[in-house]
Amino acid sequence: MYFWLILSGLLVGSGDFLSKKWSLGQGTAWAWGSVICYTLSGASWLPALRIGQSLCLTGILWILGSSLIVAALGIGYFREPVTMRQVLGLVCSMVAIVLMNW
Repeated sequence: MYFWLILSGLLVGSGDFLSKKWSLGQGTAWAWGSVICYTLSGASWLPALRIGQSLCLTGILWILGSSLIVAALGIGYFREPVTMRQVLGLVCSMVAIVLMNW
């Protein structure tokens, strides 16, 4: 399950990265790349759900994991500013992932 969740999260992160590049006016190819990544992410989600079998747990892990990937891209690559409250939210997300898998 974790392999598929990580793959799906990385594909969402890639799709978000490509869509951000498109939004900055860098060409239509970026938009098509993001659509492909989002489609493959959805396809990767299905085996994760089948193996995990818990919609609640699998869905929350996917949301938190992909959110952390996207936040890392926004903060690290695009240098988007974050407030201390937002950093605290990211830390709480990491704690939630640990608690849900303990």
